[in-house]
Amino acid sequence: MSDQKPSLDYLAGPIQVLTGSAWRAFRAMAGASVIGVSLLTTPLWIFVHAPIASKVGVTLLLFAIALVGAIVVSILAKFTVARVQNGMLNFSFCGLRTRTIPLDSTTTFQIRQYGRLPVLVITAPGQRGYVPNGALDRPALLELLRHNGASELPTQTR
Repeated sequence: MSDQKPSLDYLAGPIQVLTGSAWRAFRAMAGASVIGVSLLTTPLWIFVHAPIASKVGVTLLLFAIALVGAIVVSILAKFTVARVQNGMLNFSFCGLRTRTIPLDSTTTFQIRQYGRLPVLVITAPGQRGYVPNGALDRPALLELLRHNGASELPTQTR
């Protein structure tokens, strides 16, 4: 048996955690749901010859389903986590690690502009580019990458 006591590695630095934004996910999902339900129910109101009570019932049911979907998505977005520990950037969802990227000078990141849509791409040697999901706050993630030694490339427009 070993006589060594367990010790914590304080030299590795503090653990930095960035969690997903439930409000951002809810806004995006609810906005898309309202547009989708409106597009689905417009032909119902124009072309279907049914009692108004039936049309109102179907419309309210579709809005309720969309609201439940938006709530589920926002809860799941809160379980999206980016964690910096021991020089590695770990992305996880519901406690399961989805991607690990080493944070050193060989790791690069850049904003690629696709029309009006800015997309963050993180690239490590030997790995394909990784695009984190939209639940994470992009400015906070950029600051996390800059603070931990990743190299920033100029913005690329496509």
